[in-house]
Amino acid sequence: NWLPVLLAPSAAKCCSTDGVTVIVSLHRLLETDSKSLYSVNGVLRSPCSSKIFSFDEDSSTWGCVVANWDEWSKKKVKRLKEMIRKGIHPHFRPTVWQMLCNAHSLSVREQYSELLQKTCPCEKVIEKDLSRIFSRHQLFQGLHSSIQQPLFNVLKAYSVLDRDVGYSQGSAFIAGLLLMQMPEVEAFGVFLRLMQDFRLRELYRPRMVELGCCMFQLEGLIQEQLPELYSHFQTHAFNTSTFSSSWFLTVFLSCLPLTAASRVFDIFMCEGLEIVFRVGMAILQITQTELLKLDMEGMTQVKAILPAVLCMKCLSCRPVSEILILK
Repeated sequence: NWLPVLLAPSAAKCCSTDGVTVIVSLHRLLETDSKSLYSVNGVLRSPCSSKIFSFDEDSSTWGCVVANWDEWSKKKVKRLKEMIRKGIHPHFRPTVWQMLCNAHSLSVREQYSELLQKTCPCEKVIEKDLSRIFSRHQLFQGLHSSIQQPLFNVLKAYSVLDRDVGYSQGSAFIAGLLLMQMPEVEAFGVFLRLMQDFRLRELYRPRMVELGCCMFQLEGLIQEQLPELYSHFQTHAFNTSTFSSSWFLTVFLSCLPLTAASRVFDIFMCEGLEIVFRVGMAILQITQTELLKLDMEGMTQVKAILPAVLCMKCLSCRPVSEILILK
């Protein structure tokens, strides 16, 4: 079942229009199956998700991109970037993600199997965290959920491979999202690329120096672009790391509706961590009026309040799809 949606470079070149049509049809069937990892029924949605997130490029266009990836990734980079900012079509997201991080060129199956045969000191911690990852999504609910064992495997394998980093709860959200899109081995390959080439490894290192730098940069942006909000935070001795740390560690996967966070992740796969700063600042700008009303006690709840306020505001403001393409 996975073969049509996980195209190797050679297969992508040979993908015909008919083949693309088959891919789309298969994905639509998978989305209606509540037991499928592609099912939209279990996705963490908000009331405004369907209204503010739409895909401007139809499936045939994305089929063309996949079928001619070398040309698009080398000669049509600007156009490809524009398309990704507007949203990767869900039917082609697994393939495009693998291609964006060059994971489709990895051969990790044998290595992955060997890593799983080893033990690591993080195993009990990983097991404990499994129930906390996308806890409202039906695929992750229950001890015998269809995705918890693959999630454990991916996280364990990486912690064995990279003992300096080991395991971080934030990485579980990344791995969980990947497993909702693709099979276990392919998810591990993409996860490996993200850790190595997208600054995630540095974010998850025990001392978290990179995370500190990111939060410092974000605070500087707030001071420069939202001075009134910055002063409000300072007056109440409120540390922005209370909410911003999870933005960086999970690329918004732990704090936005999954439909929205997946769109952010599309751009992250293309442009890196810069999108976290852009979306973070957009969220604060949209919710600034509400945040300025909070006292010290309210500030302690801001991490939980922000997603709800953002959703409410988006029903009456510009689409979030516009926010995602802000320079």
